[in-house]
Amino acid sequence: MSSPDRQANSRRRLPSVAGGVLLVVMAGTLGGLGLGWGLPSDAHVHSFHPDEQAVVAAARSLDWSDLQLDPGFYNHGTLSITAVSLVDRVSEALGLAPPRDELVESWAATHRAARGVSWLATMLTVLLTVLLGKRAGTAVTGWLAGAVVALTPLLIDSAHYGVPDASITCVALGALLLIDRLAAVRRGRWRGAMLWAGLAGVAVGAAAATKLAGILLLPTLVVGALLAGRTLARRGALAATALSAAGVAFVVGSPPLWLATDAFLDTLHYELIVHPRTGHELLFVDTGPGWRYLLLRNLPIALGPALAILAIVGAIFLTTMQVISLRRSKSVEWHSHTDLLLLTWIATGFAAMSISEVRFIRYLTPFAPALAIVSARALLSPWPKLPRWGRALLSLVIAGVLVWTGIRGGARARLFLGPDPRDEAAAWIQEHVPAGSTIGLMRLPWYYSPPLSPFNGRSHTREAFESWCASAPWKVTLLELDVRRLEAEAPEWIVVSSFEIAEEVRLGKPGARHFLMRLQRDYRLAAPPFQLEERLGPFGVDPTGDGYPFPPHGWRYVNPTIWVYRRKG
Repeated sequence: MSSPDRQANSRRRLPSVAGGVLLVVMAGTLGGLGLGWGLPSDAHVHSFHPDEQAVVAAARSLDWSDLQLDPGFYNHGTLSITAVSLVDRVSEALGLAPPRDELVESWAATHRAARGVSWLATMLTVLLTVLLGKRAGTAVTGWLAGAVVALTPLLIDSAHYGVPDASITCVALGALLLIDRLAAVRRGRWRGAMLWAGLAGVAVGAAAATKLAGILLLPTLVVGALLAGRTLARRGALAATALSAAGVAFVVGSPPLWLATDAFLDTLHYELIVHPRTGHELLFVDTGPGWRYLLLRNLPIALGPALAILAIVGAIFLTTMQVISLRRSKSVEWHSHTDLLLLTWIATGFAAMSISEVRFIRYLTPFAPALAIVSARALLSPWPKLPRWGRALLSLVIAGVLVWTGIRGGARARLFLGPDPRDEAAAWIQEHVPAGSTIGLMRLPWYYSPPLSPFNGRSHTREAFESWCASAPWKVTLLELDVRRLEAEAPEWIVVSSFEIAEEVRLGKPGARHFLMRLQRDYRLAAPPFQLEERLGPFGVDPTGDGYPFPPHGWRYVNPTIWVYRRKG
């Protein structure tokens, strides 16, 4: 290639490079604001996220010098824990993290490493979304989908948490790209198809080892293999190769499978069979059909109402187009294989979440990029046939979606800058509640509690909490939402977290109702409720959802409501 040609290519690449940098900076900024939120400290030894402690403890248990690769905790996948352990060890070796004997600081540093992995995974997810969006439609499709992902509240949320949701989203998206490449192999290129089948299978196995939800990629992997083969026999061979590679990658990426086989398989059975069937305490009891909860509760809050509607419309539109194309060609060999793969992935996730009794909002995270691409495809599909005024109108619609999604994403990111309601409530109590007073707590302190005691690990720190109570500045009693305990103890002050009453209030539990009635009768609010407003400038966001008194459980981690009551008289 001549020098002028190289210069022309460089000039053509410049906007793409600049756009990629802009999106990464945007995702990194929104996902990195307040990344130190709620870390362990002298005030509370556990973080304000309920699952981080287990992930961090598992990562710290790995010993690379002795090849001790069994974390002893398998619910969140092994590969993500291994990544956290590696980052933590490297940080310690480089002097970026304190030594292990500085207990609280060291644990906080490992939490930072876990959140750093999520933050980096989110930024990479944006770039992978751009690439897959370009393959699904045009370059504009990719850039629009990437911008949407960078601004989506759910992705911003997951970037702040040291749990594997951001990691599985990134790895799953990489796997989708490889499956798409497999499906795009030209017929007759048998060796190339086998290579891509193996690579796609390895990526799917790695996704499952990162978090068990990666298993849901298997139907998409099979579809990709079927699209790549010319004959039935070759399609079968490609599918077998891809599935075999996925199995090998999962085994290699999950050392506990061969180091602690029985315990690992028991956890696998629980996470895939038992937990989805039995539910999660009271959290999702009487919330109706799974599909309705997903579409009307989780999706509008996770993505924002505008993007949620677009995603649903986009999925219906692309499905209709594929059915029409299939009827015309009488085979599965139609042009837009990327659309089929995206729809298969979304449909598999939708089906799994619809039949499950466990409906955490974070379960949507791995599917958010695919939903963003589908939304972009739906928005841009009429563009070529529109007149000038139609394109101007559509541009306004696209700008409106981006602005509104950005407002919701920015408002979400702002919450992590604090001040945290738990810290604010604890500071108020320490200043206004006299020593020797009796304080009633609902339950053992946990992630949702104001850090009056540093031991906020629920049952894990029960003994330490009880020892602290013996020398605490106040007399602390646990009420357990029991009106008889309330009458017997009659504490002067009562502290309530929204996590402790949300489901009982929603379900109208008689015991909780009687307790709260007595609380309202005998106590008054001593201070305004401690809670952050989800707002960006003049724009406020209602995160509760229609018909619910509180936001979804996982949406409250960063922003619970804390009430402090004082006995009347």
